[in-house]
Amino acid sequence: MAPPEVEAEPDYVLYTGKGIGEFHEDKEPWENYVQRLNGHFRSCKVENVSQKRDILISTVGADTFKLMKSLLGNEEPEDKTFDQL
Repeated sequence: MAPPEVEAEPDYVLYTGKGIGEFHEDKEPWENYVQRLNGHFRSCKVENVSQKRDILISTVGADTFKLMKSLLGNEEPEDKTFDQL
């Protein structure tokens, strides 16, 4: 009899967290937001770098996303890494 097949673990997790909320520069510096976001990633076991980038893009809020796009010029946030953003 053949041994049962073992499913390979994906390099991402199904992310169902609510995140940490939008970034508001009048309430905290960007460095603090990123530190809290990294803590959130650890608690949710998010290790995939693409997933981290996508969560950042989807949680920063409209104003910060607009600023990101403005600073990137012709490049898209989706083409950058989490650390680059």
